[in-house]
Amino acid sequence: MSKEAPKRLIIGIITISLIGLVNTAYLAVKHYTGGSLDYNLLEYATVLGVPIAIFGMIYFLIFLMSGLLYYDTKNKAFLSGFLALGVLGLVTALWLLYLQFVSIKIICGFHMVFVGTAIILFILGLISFLTKSQNTPGQLE
Repeated sequence: MSKEAPKRLIIGIITISLIGLVNTAYLAVKHYTGGSLDYNLLEYATVLGVPIAIFGMIYFLIFLMSGLLYYDTKNKAFLSGFLALGVLGLVTALWLLYLQFVSIKIICGFHMVFVGTAIILFILGLISFLTKSQNTPGQLE
């Protein structure tokens, strides 16, 4: 694998994380301002009284900060963390897809953006993990 691949990979993680963060921040604002999103009226809009959009913001913020920290430090521990975070996002995305298509039967474009970004981050996390295992011990260039 070329030396450029990890850099592009991390820039991809940072970019997708930013998109997800902006999207979930918008959903959180809509939740608190009583926007027109139908999900805010449903029992699934919160977990323990906290809007799921807030959890999404935290998820994307952790991914973003991890990407930035890896980009700065090249600490390979973050590469495994990307996979773990990616799995969490994938499970959440699948749950949200189930809710939208099967349970509540309302499709929201903003929630589909979450699903898309979470799936992409899972794939990038998997690639980062495989990149880590293919390189020799130590830090990536």
